[in-house]
Amino acid sequence: MVSILLPLLLAGMGAILSLGWGAAAAAAYAAASLAIVALGAGGALGAWPLAFTAELRLLPWLPAWRVELAAGWLGSVFLIASGLALLVSSIYMYRDEGLQRLARISIGLGIAGTFLLVLARDVLTLLASWEMLSFAVALAAASTGDKRSGLLYLILMHVVSLPMIASIAFMIGQGVTWFDKLPAATLPLVEAALLAAYTAKAGLPPLGFWIPPVYSSTRGSSGGLLVASELPPLYQAFLLLTYSRPGMILVALYVQAMAGIAVGFAGGLWAKHARRVLGYTTMEYSGFEWLLLTLYASTSLDLVLAGLAALIVAHAAYKAGLLASTWDLVRVAGTDNLASSPGICRDHNTACRLAAFASSSALPVPPLAASIGELMLIYSLAIIARSYPPLPWTYAALLAAVILAPVTGMAYGRVASALLGGDAAAESKPLPDYAITAVLAAAPILAALAAARLTPGLLNWLTLYAIAASCLATARAVKPPRTRVWLSGETIHSTSLVAAAVGLAAPSPRLSVEDVAYRLRMPILREITYAPAYHWAARRLAALSKHIMRLHNGKLHLYLALLLAYMVLLFILALWVVFYA
Repeated sequence: MVSILLPLLLAGMGAILSLGWGAAAAAAYAAASLAIVALGAGGALGAWPLAFTAELRLLPWLPAWRVELAAGWLGSVFLIASGLALLVSSIYMYRDEGLQRLARISIGLGIAGTFLLVLARDVLTLLASWEMLSFAVALAAASTGDKRSGLLYLILMHVVSLPMIASIAFMIGQGVTWFDKLPAATLPLVEAALLAAYTAKAGLPPLGFWIPPVYSSTRGSSGGLLVASELPPLYQAFLLLTYSRPGMILVALYVQAMAGIAVGFAGGLWAKHARRVLGYTTMEYSGFEWLLLTLYASTSLDLVLAGLAALIVAHAAYKAGLLASTWDLVRVAGTDNLASSPGICRDHNTACRLAAFASSSALPVPPLAASIGELMLIYSLAIIARSYPPLPWTYAALLAAVILAPVTGMAYGRVASALLGGDAAAESKPLPDYAITAVLAAAPILAALAAARLTPGLLNWLTLYAIAASCLATARAVKPPRTRVWLSGETIHSTSLVAAAVGLAAPSPRLSVEDVAYRLRMPILREITYAPAYHWAARRLAALSKHIMRLHNGKLHLYLALLLAYMVLLFILALWVVFYA
């Protein structure tokens, strides 16, 4: 079925037109999005099969590669959802004349990458789609938001992506197309490289721990759907889905969920103006984790993914209900934690505001919700996981998750304390240090012990209770403050606290550890976290970013040169693996 490639051709045409014809590019992107919706609808109804295979030989001396694209009924549903979300992006691009060329091109890469990500059935296509999304994020960060921080972040993310790319290059060298065809002796190498990449992207030690504070600042300026390729829940879902029995992963996720709920209620009680922020964050992320692990424990994988899609539908219904009761697009759009950037609609156009509301984001390339990209990544990795056996040493990573849960919880508790009154009142009206620290440290431990002895029936009841309690907290919510919060020397906005509330995903794990050390009155640990090595690395990265600062002015040829150098490095790595590994 050659027509399956039509969205890719239209997206490529739109990227070319973006160089000088904005309206034509938006039309091409809209056509590509509608083609994705049509393909998904036809596949879901059984009108045509969604399958494509081809032999790809990049160079004469390299082995041929069999590219496989396919989607079943559930994949077709994901195509429909992603096509509608990307259609909103094309409308936004047409209405917002302030978008730079790089941001316009990033939409095309995002459409192509998202489409391939859903259909990928071989590791080369999976890698290509992943890198398309990474490049789209890079283009968006190079043209909007905090550009210097974005460049620092992108440099680090490219570095930590190398283990993942190396693992796929290793598979290419073995002449296999999918994970289930790898020899048993090589599986540990591939899994080790993949886990190293995912843990680094999630901010876990050792690689991701030293990511500087720009980690959180770029999340709001790099593209929600596109930046989903580095979201920590991807790492969690990958671990969960690679096991035939949930085991310790369930315990780790329960720890995070319980800690998030406990902190959410504590913040809602003590920080009056933070109720909406904390309550909504608890519902969105803790509810996501509880739903994921509970469905996984009691149903099939397809129903897990369908449940995740249902969560997105519930999210959209929540927004629609608010709109029906207030008819205030701007305020309703602001109820989403991802919609906090000012100036989304420069011309105050009604169509632009409608697109912003539907996208639930105020980013250069607004998605329906960042969770859509997350779900598609989980769907793609779930196909891998069906035949990807576990290894015993992976429990070390799960143990790290359990250990970091109270660390993240205590750091989030300090944020809740600061939200009592903004900058000035944060130090004069703190929460009781010892009391809140004890609660936040004990809750995850008790949750871990309780989760180990829960039956599937109790899991379901507790899940319903947690979601209902979170919805109640949200119903009592008020409009969040727009004050700035001081967290270990890092200035953030209250509506950007999502990253700090998710287990394994504090804006900077280094800062979270410093927070906990400060609260425990252990200045020695605080000094250790400010190691000279970190300052040296930060200075070197800042110096490196200055050499490519012209990206801020939209110099496309400089960025393309960097991408070319990056791809040459990957190509050399692949050649080395093919001939010498």
